[in-house]
Amino acid sequence: IGSGEEYSMKEIASKIDPMIPLEVSTDVEPVVKRQVCDCSEAERVLGWKATTSLEVGLKKVYDDIEARYA
Repeated sequence: IGSGEEYSMKEIASKIDPMIPLEVSTDVEPVVKRQVCDCSEAERVLGWKATTSLEVGLKKVYDDIEARYA
């Protein structure tokens, strides 16, 4: 869902870059400049609160994709 923390697309790309065996350019100007998720409704209705950092979540997604398709 998200954590409620705001990240620029460049920040997210820079966190993904060291994980993958491809060269990623972060010099391209993204269409969406910043991304943030308001999780207050999930917390209010479901009692859900983010506990996984962006870095750990990205690594888990990458590892899952690699395990399925590599």
